[in-house]
Amino acid sequence: GCWSYVGNVFPTGSRIQHLSLEEPYCVTVSTAVHEMLHAMGGHHEQSRSDRDNYVTIEWPNVQPQWNGYAYVKNSNMEKENTQDNNPYDAESSMQYSLYAFSTNGKQTIKFKDQRLEFLADSADGLEFYDIQDVTDAYKCTDHCTNRPNCKNGGFVNFQCTCTCPEHLTGVSCEQTVSNSQTCGGVINLGVGEERFIKSPTIQLTTQQDLNGTANSIVRASVQYMDISADAACNHWLEYRYNLIGQKGPKKCGTNFVADEEIWDSTPDELSNAMMIIFDSNTFSTKPAATGFSIKVQSIGKGCVHSPCVYGKCNSPQGTHGYTCTCNQGISGTNCDVLTTSSVIECSFEYGERCIFENEANHQLNWEFTNKKTPSSGTGPDSAHRGYQYVYIEASGSNKQNGDKAVMSTNLQLPSIDYCMTFWYHMKGTNVGTLNIYMEGQNIGKSQIWRRSGQQGNDWIKGEVDVLDTNGRKISIEAVRGSDFSSDIAIDDISLTPGNCVTNTVAPTITQPTTTTSQPTGGSQTCSFEVGASCFLVEATDDDFDWTPNSGGTPSSATGPSNAYGGAMYKYIEVSSPVRNNYVARLMSSSSINAGDHCLTFAYHMFGADTMGDLKISTGVSAPENELFKQSGNHGDQWNKGMVEFTSGAQMKLFIEANRAITFRGDIAVDDIELKKGKCDANPVPNGSTNSPTTTKLTTTKPTTTKPTTTRPTTTKPTTTRPTTTRPTTTKLTTTKLTTSQPTTTQPTSTKPNITQQTECRTEFICEFEGQEKCVFENIDQDDFDWDINSGSTSSTSTGPDNAYEGSGYIYTEASSPRLQGDKAVLSTANTRLAGKSTHCLQFYLHMYGEPGTLDVKYGESGSAYSVWSISGDQGDQWKYQQVELPPSFSNPVISLESSRGSSYRSDISLDSVKLSVGE
Repeated sequence: GCWSYVGNVFPTGSRIQHLSLEEPYCVTVSTAVHEMLHAMGGHHEQSRSDRDNYVTIEWPNVQPQWNGYAYVKNSNMEKENTQDNNPYDAESSMQYSLYAFSTNGKQTIKFKDQRLEFLADSADGLEFYDIQDVTDAYKCTDHCTNRPNCKNGGFVNFQCTCTCPEHLTGVSCEQTVSNSQTCGGVINLGVGEERFIKSPTIQLTTQQDLNGTANSIVRASVQYMDISADAACNHWLEYRYNLIGQKGPKKCGTNFVADEEIWDSTPDELSNAMMIIFDSNTFSTKPAATGFSIKVQSIGKGCVHSPCVYGKCNSPQGTHGYTCTCNQGISGTNCDVLTTSSVIECSFEYGERCIFENEANHQLNWEFTNKKTPSSGTGPDSAHRGYQYVYIEASGSNKQNGDKAVMSTNLQLPSIDYCMTFWYHMKGTNVGTLNIYMEGQNIGKSQIWRRSGQQGNDWIKGEVDVLDTNGRKISIEAVRGSDFSSDIAIDDISLTPGNCVTNTVAPTITQPTTTTSQPTGGSQTCSFEVGASCFLVEATDDDFDWTPNSGGTPSSATGPSNAYGGAMYKYIEVSSPVRNNYVARLMSSSSINAGDHCLTFAYHMFGADTMGDLKISTGVSAPENELFKQSGNHGDQWNKGMVEFTSGAQMKLFIEANRAITFRGDIAVDDIELKKGKCDANPVPNGSTNSPTTTKLTTTKPTTTKPTTTRPTTTKPTTTRPTTTRPTTTKLTTTKLTTSQPTTTQPTSTKPNITQQTECRTEFICEFEGQEKCVFENIDQDDFDWDINSGSTSSTSTGPDNAYEGSGYIYTEASSPRLQGDKAVLSTANTRLAGKSTHCLQFYLHMYGEPGTLDVKYGESGSAYSVWSISGDQGDQWKYQQVELPPSFSNPVISLESSRGSSYRSDISLDSVKLSVGE
């Protein structure tokens, strides 16, 4: 294994002190560094004597440790009597992951400042403060006679010169490193001075080092931010507000509310210093937006502990005093007195007091995060606004359908009616239910609002009246769906005095609508740009969704390279698990008015000649009257379409596309406009010489009978957008491991971090077509191999006649010389999977005849255990299977083990194997 003694255990004599780095899992730079730091006397960061100021150990979630006689507290999480020369470093090689030694899939380590949790177990070697710790502990600079005065977080090294934090240089770390002579530098803030940092007009990486006056902190207030023209966050701002030599949170997106987003430097290192980094150089070819403006100033230290409950804090420079500017209708020195005019808000940002808190004794908790949720195909990519939001994590083998997370009000509200508004996100094929309840002294618990099922990949505004009653309590309940793809998120809750304009009590719809009829004049558009309105929404009665995208699609030789106009477009991703004849449909959110209409749009259909269809139709609740249809390959170019039609009353517009028989069938649309009246002359496509496709049709009067469709009536498959692994990939890259392997002390085991240079996708797909490489590979330590086949197997009355999809599949041939109980194993041992992450394994299985057993085994090398198995005849058919694997191991290995049955009629086959890896 991976272990080391802590400190020098053989201080005298010539005995060699060993540490263990067992191949293959421990031979990485980060693991070697971790063990060497143990040997040099280093303890885990979360075991520091001052750790309670920075993290909380969630002991109920921590696996106990066997000491030879009984189970006791895990020593790896115990506090030690450490020599803490430097501030607590969440980025240290000695910091465990948030879920280390978890017994139930919940966090074992929680940071007081949740904004820093992304750093836990992120080290890939010796970090800046690790070097400083060793230098100080071993007094490496005692020989220096002319010690330099290192500034801005730098420290004196054993060569008696300054080691500077990243992005700083100079003899005393007094200069910034920049790729521009006109951008970046050090700003020294004077007493009462405000300065503004604004975005440059060129593509670069630039740093601003901010220094305030003594006995102060630096405050950065965002005035506006609009720095990415799409959802990919290709340009960003990084705030190093905690430690200058430690990475900081990155922000992108749009925020035009001045002083809403505030970053204060912490007092741990240089309280009067902060570094802000703007990067538009890393992805310089990606589209940018309007830029940013940040106000910076030096203030006192009175706001460090966030004393203002419902308001903003300001501290006079050079003091520890503070004043609070209260939110609307709130009073008191600390903005903690509610009145009947109080507007109460909860945005879940760091330092904010929220009136909603988790209730105990439920299976799940509402959890804070500042990034995408761990599982693919579910949850938002970021907060609705600001930096953080809360959500329920549906992954984990111990979590079941119907598990609940509940947060409720923790104080008595003034005796008035409130309109409660909030933003919710419910994306996932098997999303459960979001409920809001109210109860009081004289009334029982009653449901006042409800949403169930898939609501699309958008933050949606909800509102509900909360009427006055004695002892009023409001509860927000999320109910887990049937599998991991059911994360539910909440952000930006507000309670405003009075009643809501629109009564939304207890709706039961699953598709949000905006209006009931088309606007009487003007036009309706869909450009699919971030923040732009669109009159089309995802249908809920189809098989999968259209995907917003910028740049090329994941699969080769299909789909556009860029949008038709702007940065974004929508397309259908038809790689696995999307099956033949699956349909994705957009529909107008409201009925269009009766009369003449002109629809213009751009479409892209490039791929195989056998790719699917693009159809445009009208109908009452489903497509009935076809207006437009194109099929097959139209070349790698955008084409312009125009349809003139006459609509009956209560009609809706539908745009749908389908997969035919190939993954090379991505279909895209962009710049859709619906205008009242007849079409003008044919539009000229932007940058194209193609003739537009024009159709003139009159729709029939709508009927109430739905048309018969050929699509299968299955639930939507979970897909990962836009980073789906291409089915034609010849080499699958592997995930760089960034989670911690829990260690024990005396000796101490460690985390086998991986230092591969390639960053990989979080989804692996094995179609068994051609020469593609699969994450699951045959091993040598079994009895026989899995074989790739097409058509039927060699024996009668066993095995499939064809692949589930495509032409190839993999199977175990049970004929002679195979014997009962012989095993064939496919394993991920040659691929580094993300440690301490949830995995979802999906595949199609064929077990016909007298088959033995298929086992899914999960663990680490040499210590796997069965987590799922199936035995015996399952019929002459392909059956879909799904196995959820919890975040239990730092170096997970997943195996598919086939055991031969009692006769040659025991072939076992697999196809369309997909492994989704949580982040």
